[in-house]
Amino acid sequence: MAQKEQGADWVLRPPTGARRAALASDVAAAILAAAAAGRLHVVVPPQYARLWWLKRLAPMRFVRWMSRQRAKALQRRGGRSTDRT
Repeated sequence: MAQKEQGADWVLRPPTGARRAALASDVAAAILAAAAAGRLHVVVPPQYARLWWLKRLAPMRFVRWMSRQRAKALQRRGGRSTDRT
């Protein structure tokens, strides 16, 4: 479940500290709690906060960087798409 940490908004982390995919219920709870606290922006999971700031501060640089990251991922996969659909 969501827990509050100093210097951060709502953080999703399992009790053991291991990394895991955020559950939809955890994400919804974090968003609703942040909205109830009057926060305008909510980044869940918190590991994405740096990417969110980079996108806001330098949007074109972010787009170019993401294009390069996608191209690298495609190359590693042997040209197969990274789309999950």
